[in-house]
Amino acid sequence: MWKIINDELTAYRSITTVSVRDGASTSFWYDDWLPDGPLYLSHAALFSHTTRANRSVQSVFQSFDLCLRPRLTNAASAQLASLLLCLQDIILQ
Repeated sequence: MWKIINDELTAYRSITTVSVRDGASTSFWYDDWLPDGPLYLSHAALFSHTTRANRSVQSVFQSFDLCLRPRLTNAASAQLASLLLCLQDIILQ
């Protein structure tokens, strides 16, 4: 049952975008809230290092901890730098 729900949620997320507002109900990694699409797709190398994939945008911005495993690959390090540049101009409402 959970697999069906998860598969349908993934399909739903692939055809929608979200308005972040305060970020409490927006998934940092899975929702399409940035111009390049969901971060788990656009920053796949970085996403592969996360230990908590279901965090909200709000929780990431409050602690600014992406919960990443130590020793990032070169690709993940480059994607982290790119992501940090993109996030520096975002202000949650």
